[in-house]
Amino acid sequence: MVNSPSDPRITLSRVLIPAGFLLALLAEALLPLAGVSCGADTHGLIRICYPGWGAVSGTPDITSPFVMSPDPATVVGPAATLPAGIRLVAALTALVLLAGAASVLIPDTHRRATAGATATALSLVLLVATAALAAAHTGSVFVYVDASSSAWLGVGDGAGVSGGFWLTLVLEVVTGAVVLADIVRLRAARFDADLRMPDPTTDG
Repeated sequence: MVNSPSDPRITLSRVLIPAGFLLALLAEALLPLAGVSCGADTHGLIRICYPGWGAVSGTPDITSPFVMSPDPATVVGPAATLPAGIRLVAALTALVLLAGAASVLIPDTHRRATAGATATALSLVLLVATAALAAAHTGSVFVYVDASSSAWLGVGDGAGVSGGFWLTLVLEVVTGAVVLADIVRLRAARFDADLRMPDPTTDG
């Protein structure tokens, strides 16, 4: 049976929830999820970042304002490329966010709310896993670069999650709060309907 609640807040949530999932997907795909700065003294500084699309492809965004030769991407790229396992988790994160946005197409209100809640919970777990695994991987890529040589360092600076992770996390939490509010309203409406239902044992 298709539910069509008249509560305007439910109608509004049909716009807010998919919009939240899509904004989270864009933030996760385009902004850095994790990164690290590495280098030593004044010889150079390399920044390795993984936006969501880079986490899916395994390809890092490698920049250096100070080091021109050798090419930082050539030196660091092979070590900084994410393994297949992390890329799979990143791809699943994007797919779950997309599925959350598509849940608006489910006509049944209760099933739609359940699908939204499930997508929110799964995407939060996968987002944290993706960012943590990518940050751990960047933390293992500490490279010293100067004009003539490269050597591994045991210490780096700034390995961890980045701004894109926090923005995506906030968007998912806000979307989840809207989904949860929907679920609470739907359950309250069902409870009220049960209270108003006449008791068949009192008829006659």
